[in-house]
Amino acid sequence: MPPAETPTLAAIADRAGKLHSPPAVAMEVLRLTDEPQIDARALCRCIEGDPALASKLLRVVNSSLYGLPQEVASLSQAIALLGVKPLKLLVLGFSLPEGIAEGLTGGALQRYWTETLTTAAAARRFAVAGWGRLGDEALAAGLMQGVGQLVLLSQLGDEYASLIDAVASSKPRGGQRPTLAAIETQSLGFEHRELSAEMLRRWNLPLSIAEAINQQAGDNNLDHLTGDTACLAQSLRLANLLTQILLRRDLSMLSTLLTCGQNYGDLTLKQINTIVGTLQGEAAQLGEAMAAPLSDGGDYQQTLIDAHARLSLLSEESAVRMIGDPRDGAEIDEDEQLCRDLLLETRRLAAAMRVMLAGGLEPRSDEPHAEPHQPASVRQPLSTSADPLLRPRSWLLERIDAAILRARESRSGLTLSILKVSPSKPHAEASVLAFRDWVAASPWASDLTHATWAPTTRDQATVWLPGIDRLEANRLWSAVAIELTRTTPVRLDVGIAGVAHPTPSFDSEPLLAAAERCLAGAVSAAGPTVKSIEVF
Repeated sequence: MPPAETPTLAAIADRAGKLHSPPAVAMEVLRLTDEPQIDARALCRCIEGDPALASKLLRVVNSSLYGLPQEVASLSQAIALLGVKPLKLLVLGFSLPEGIAEGLTGGALQRYWTETLTTAAAARRFAVAGWGRLGDEALAAGLMQGVGQLVLLSQLGDEYASLIDAVASSKPRGGQRPTLAAIETQSLGFEHRELSAEMLRRWNLPLSIAEAINQQAGDNNLDHLTGDTACLAQSLRLANLLTQILLRRDLSMLSTLLTCGQNYGDLTLKQINTIVGTLQGEAAQLGEAMAAPLSDGGDYQQTLIDAHARLSLLSEESAVRMIGDPRDGAEIDEDEQLCRDLLLETRRLAAAMRVMLAGGLEPRSDEPHAEPHQPASVRQPLSTSADPLLRPRSWLLERIDAAILRARESRSGLTLSILKVSPSKPHAEASVLAFRDWVAASPWASDLTHATWAPTTRDQATVWLPGIDRLEANRLWSAVAIELTRTTPVRLDVGIAGVAHPTPSFDSEPLLAAAERCLAGAVSAAGPTVKSIEVF
């Protein structure tokens, strides 16, 4: 079902529809392939009427993307080997309206084609690996997803081009890089993929492809989709995530990619690594076939390795094994341990420095002679005879809904953390109220100034953190858990769920449920653990 158009989107789509239309050969191919009895000879004659397009098709068909056992020398042979449908989708994907890309020059043109062809090739691979079908439809969706961006460039000119350049050169903030789609939505009221879907509908191109593209807008939750709709939309989502990692070097998205890959298509890390291994060559072959200039995107496999290293360091989506790990020292990888120690020391120093500059607690030291300067509660077991006020789930959901509303109004994200404390040694006791007091006397107190604590049992509390994204929450609780284990006989496990841009229909239930699932996984792990997930 097409979404309700904003006045601005409708106006730009109306104007673009008058100025641009798909090439006549593409529309004729669409007409011929919609006939009850397809005339393969007429289809060949139609495509051969555009020699440049025919040449592009043959080069792509002979590339490693299709992996045919023999070279294809003619369109009739291509139809015989592949069938009519793949050829039709390639024609549509390659047939941009004439003059629509004139607003792109130099680096912007290279960046557009590199992202488009990488996404298209990845979408095809994901569809085949995860669902075993619709690879050609996914390729076409990836190729046509950027049409809205080209329309905006042709309509808005330098202002939009400058926006693209600014986003491309921006630095991550709070662990995440600002996205073009989010800034477009804030500025225009819609993003370019919504415009792409609308243009495809107006040009009477396949509705399934238009809908898959439209599903990408606003990072909509795709978990509810089924059948071919799920295959097409979810494989394109995975391709967009992978492109964001490989070309924009937003390494923090690897956790989301792994989670979505598992949830959508039961994809393993090995399968994703295999896709990345062939992706750069396939995108280059597509670029050569289409005579499209590509930028140097670096080494895709090395970028993925970097993302894995960052994921390990920040403990995203995986257990954070700490002191007290049941493995002996000989089994622990030395480099991994060094990374952990460095992360902890860096975090301690930064937190202590912030507190000192703010005129609060003195910087802490772990040297024996510095013991009197440390808060007494840090060195004491966490126990108390007072039971916290129990909060029912309905109460929590109401308060989280209110926090989501405030986050939406302030155009910020919200992170929900569920904390569970438990004794790590015999005869020790643990209380979430005592833990809260311990945190208030620690260097991390300033990070939690605006946090809302809601104890739900004697050993468990739900905490929501406005203005702190999931990655920062991961780092925060990981550092707290390490220090807690080091200085007290208490273990901390944390489940985190974050939403970066809560939509008007987003409510508290999926956020709380996601955090609960993460906590269950954390508690079942050996040693204090932090697990997190992004909710869309």
